[in-house]
Amino acid sequence: MTLLYGFTEISVEAQVLHDVRGYVVNETKDSVVPDGLEIILHTFDPDGGPVETRKSPVDNNGYFEFLGVMEDSTLKYFITVEHESFIYNKEILGDSLSDPIKISVYDRTLDPTVVTFGTHIFVIADISPANQTVSVVEFIKFTNNSDKTLIPDIDNVPPITFVRFSMPDNFSELDVQTDLPGGQIISVGTGFAITSPITPGNHQISFSYLIEYEDNQIGYDQKLIHGAEFFQALVPNRLSGVNISMESEVTDLDIEGTSYTAWNLYDVEPNTGPFIYVEGLPDASVVDLISNQLSNKEFWRISIPVAVVIILLIVVPWLVLRSRKIKLRM
Repeated sequence: MTLLYGFTEISVEAQVLHDVRGYVVNETKDSVVPDGLEIILHTFDPDGGPVETRKSPVDNNGYFEFLGVMEDSTLKYFITVEHESFIYNKEILGDSLSDPIKISVYDRTLDPTVVTFGTHIFVIADISPANQTVSVVEFIKFTNNSDKTLIPDIDNVPPITFVRFSMPDNFSELDVQTDLPGGQIISVGTGFAITSPITPGNHQISFSYLIEYEDNQIGYDQKLIHGAEFFQALVPNRLSGVNISMESEVTDLDIEGTSYTAWNLYDVEPNTGPFIYVEGLPDASVVDLISNQLSNKEFWRISIPVAVVIILLIVVPWLVLRSRKIKLRM
C-alpha cells in the first residue's frame, strides 16, 4: 500500500495475521498424547535473537492454536513441545503459518539395541611425517528402527543406555560432528559415547582424530561395538606406499575425482571388527621437519638462526638437485 503525504510517497506494508493451528501426534504404537502438554511458539529475528514466545495448552486430542500471529518474511518461527524429557521441535515458514501443523512425539526407551549401524567408513585422510601421526576420519550412518526415542540415562550406569565408539589407545584431538540434537561427548573405556537422544529414523555421525605411529606402521583392533552392515577402510592413492593389511575384499574407488583403495567387510557382528594394520607410513625428511616447525609460532622466536643454516645447507641444494633431475628427464 502506498500513501501520499504532502508530496512524499510513503510505502506501508500491510500486516498479515494468521491463526496457527495444529496437532501433537504420539507416533509410538498404542500410545496417546499425555495430559498437561504445553506447546510453545518461538519467533526469532534474522540473527537468531528472540522476538516473541507464546504458549498454548494441548487438549486431549493433541489440538493447539495460536491466534493472531503476524507474518514477517524476515522472522523465523519454531514450535516446541516437551515429552518424556525430550524437546521436539518443528520450523514453520512464514508463508505457511495458516497451514495445518503436525508435530510428532515419541515415547522414551532406554534400550540401545533399537539402534542399528548400517555403514561405517574409516578413512586415512592424511599423514604428518614430521609429527609421525596419521589423520583418520570415520563416517557412520545408523538408524533407530523403533517407534520410540532412545533417551540415555547417564545418571544410572549400568545399564549402558547410550551408543559408544571404540578408539585406538594412542588417539588424540578427537572432533565429533553429528546431526543429533544436544547431548554430550563423554569418555567411556577406550573410546567415547554420545548422550544425545536418538529419535526414530536415520542419523549420522563423523569423527576425526590423530594416531601416532612408530617404525612406519600402526596396528590395532577396530572394534565395532554396535556392529555394522558394511565396513570400509579407505586410503587415497595420493598417499603413495601406504597400505592396509586386513582380511577383506579389496577394490578401487574414484570419489569425486580422488582415487582410493578400499577394503570392504560385510555384516560385522557387534563387539567384533577387523584388525587394521597400516604399513608403509613415511619417515620424516628434513623438509617435513622444517615445514612442520614453520607452522609453529614458538619456533620463529627461538630457532631462526638454525632455520637459516638448514635452508642454506640442505634445502636449497636439495631443490637445485631436484630441478636438475627434472631437466635431465626432459
